[in-house]
Amino acid sequence: MENLDILEVHNNYSDIYEGYRLIGSYQLYVPFYELEVTYEYFTKTRLSLVEEYICKCIERGINNIKEISFVIAIDEDIINFYVNQLNKLNYLIISDNNIELTDEAKVLYKELMKKTLEKDNLSLVFDTLNGRYLINNESKESHKYYSLKEVIGNEDVIILEPRVLEDENYINNIASIINNGELDNRKSRNIRVKDEKKILYHNTTLLIFEKDDKYKMLCYDNCGVNGIDNSITKKLQELFENGSLYEVINENLNIKGKTFNHILNNYERELEIEEDEDIKEILY
Repeated sequence: MENLDILEVHNNYSDIYEGYRLIGSYQLYVPFYELEVTYEYFTKTRLSLVEEYICKCIERGINNIKEISFVIAIDEDIINFYVNQLNKLNYLIISDNNIELTDEAKVLYKELMKKTLEKDNLSLVFDTLNGRYLINNESKESHKYYSLKEVIGNEDVIILEPRVLEDENYINNIASIINNGELDNRKSRNIRVKDEKKILYHNTTLLIFEKDDKYKMLCYDNCGVNGIDNSITKKLQELFENGSLYEVINENLNIKGKTFNHILNNYERELEIEEDEDIKEILY
């Protein structure tokens, strides 16, 4: 985010909390797990011309392969192939060489449709702060995510440590996203999540307000998708109140974590430095 944009955010929200003064802001990176999902789903497609004639014969009581082959003048092997394909889609009931339409097929046949099984891939992100799954759809207006390598080294940055992804119901939660209208009401099955899960970070601006040694947070979505992100704001306030909010904790990168109180105290001290004095970096 450019400096001018930050100033605009400051101006727009400096008076949002009555009696509190805005003491500054940080670039806050919220961790997400990127999940690559594969799944199967049924979709409606039109019956082929041969399938249509086969079903028409069955509906009229011509219900064995030999008779169907004779009526529509197509080789029995070809009829047998199409019958087996429809049977795999639960379109037909085959018993003692007699073929009938299933109850579902009778409804579908009125529209000359059938259900076919398709496979698809889905990119999801798991919000480790709020414990929710979101569709990562880059083709639409959506959040932007960054790798840790892209984040490290920036000034005035707070990077939240991702919690361990331990969600026993994650398959059900993913199925719910697929089945609840976000993907054309697809009824999913055989959901599989790749073992490799990347950690990505979503960039927001964290505004900090103070009144009588009390602090309030406000999280602004830098992507401009939502503006103020109330869910992150509420969660950060809760974490701050119970003392669980930390800056970077990542031993592999030798970055030492600090309590959020320590960050706030340093920020207050930074603001008290006279303009003609050398200003030293507070955060590391």
